[in-house]
Amino acid sequence: MTAIHPPPRLVSWNVTGRCHLACPHCYIDASSRTGADDLDTAGALAVVETLAAAGRPLLILSGGEPLLRDDLEVIAARASEAGLSVALGTSGTRLTLERALALREAGVVAAAISLDSVDPARHDAFRGRKGAFLGAIAGCRACGEAGIRVQANVTVTPENQDEIEAILALAADLGASSAQVFFLVPTGRGRTCASPDPEAYETLLHRVLSRLDDLPLPVRPTCAPQFMRIADELGLARPEWRQGCLAGIAYCRITPTGDLTPCPYLPVTAGSLVTASFASLWQEAPVLRALRDPDRRRGSCGVCEHRSRCGGCRARAYAQTGDWLGPEPWCPHVPATGGAA
Repeated sequence: MTAIHPPPRLVSWNVTGRCHLACPHCYIDASSRTGADDLDTAGALAVVETLAAAGRPLLILSGGEPLLRDDLEVIAARASEAGLSVALGTSGTRLTLERALALREAGVVAAAISLDSVDPARHDAFRGRKGAFLGAIAGCRACGEAGIRVQANVTVTPENQDEIEAILALAADLGASSAQVFFLVPTGRGRTCASPDPEAYETLLHRVLSRLDDLPLPVRPTCAPQFMRIADELGLARPEWRQGCLAGIAYCRITPTGDLTPCPYLPVTAGSLVTASFASLWQEAPVLRALRDPDRRRGSCGVCEHRSRCGGCRARAYAQTGDWLGPEPWCPHVPATGGAA
């Protein structure tokens, strides 16, 4: 009999593929989509029901830009009524105080808002729209007034890597309670973005982790599972950091059409929530079951002594090698021969 795997702690749902911005790293190339194949309201509420029947994760309503859905409050309210904690993943540019108050009334408790620079022109250039910086700032303030907790999402690029600490300070000044520092996964439009060499990637992770106690708010590196190894080496591990890559283990993504994938950056489907229950896919989908077994890794990740704590970025492995169980392309660590997890 197959052992029951615990339900996910986090589910990210791209409720629409539409977006009014044109960010170069967008994993679903949202600005090119019309949203014609997004689930309608009835389909979205059915997804909420099947998700709630399987557990009580934190549900992140993302996109594209989720605020482009006129029924977002309806979806959020039903999810909240079903016992899910509901958060929002947004650029913040369309988040007025009126909309923030409506979302809070619908049960939204937190919002992740993207901040990419302290320089308005640089942020706007990255987001592909003039005024995006001021919109993000206004969105943060609207959330604060509405009683919605803010997390700052910072995507590291060659252009902003020297101002990460300044961006985090800005986020703290705007009332953010935490931050996630994202490292690029070259999928979607992100395939055309410049990638650091493995040593530069490692150096940047060392820099972020070594300054944790001096940063103005709690920070977790994201899409950088090697941070677990580095944190252990530096003696900086936190009790809340249980695993590097959570894809398919404690986290998954729902696409605008209702497909289930291990994470937003790994477009390998576990099945459709239009035709199957969340619980059945979460427990039985071969792709998810494979991701839960560290001994299924191949190459250096398959013999690495850190494979249970880190796991390597499965999405980056897939994007650059076509093998989502293969070695992490951006990791310079040489495993100890025969090392055990």
